Amino acid sequence: MKTILALIALALLLPLAANAQCADCQKHLTVGNTLASAESQNATKYIFSSPKKTYWISSDRYISYQWQSKPKIGPNVLLVTVYAKGKVVDNQLAVTANTYMPSMRGAHDTGHQPLQINKKKVYAIPVNFVMGGDWEVELKFSQDGKPVYTGYIDLKI
Repeated sequence: MKTILALIALALLLPLAANAQCADCQKHLTVGNTLASAESQNATKYIFSSPKKTYWISSDRYISYQWQSKPKIGPNVLLVTVYAKGKVVDNQLAVTANTYMPSMRGAHDTGHQPLQINKKKVYAIPVNFVMGGDWEVELKFSQDGKPVYTGYIDLKI
């Protein structure tokens, strides 16, 4: 009898434990150049779909990004250039990057690391892809501690 009650309790608690473990898992619906989260229909993920294209991050700033070389397993360098209107390079923002595998969220996350400004006045950060698969780089732009924009680079290694 105790065994049956223990099994019933386990059967009732197991889904709760599994849901708590997977609370950070993201299920997405792809819509054009944005990725809408299934968890919150109001949240939209803005995808920077192609290197060397420009993407507006505010009414007066836009960015472009590129990789120093074609991304592969191992160390890579991501370069992000922020421009003000008139194609003027702007280094007034604080930019951070978090690299992770969406399919293995939490396993290879780097946490948000600040991008450094190099000699060419371009934001740069080393990105280490430890294995092949789907990867995402979350870029957060802020000014004076206030968020300006968050965008994502999706890629397959």
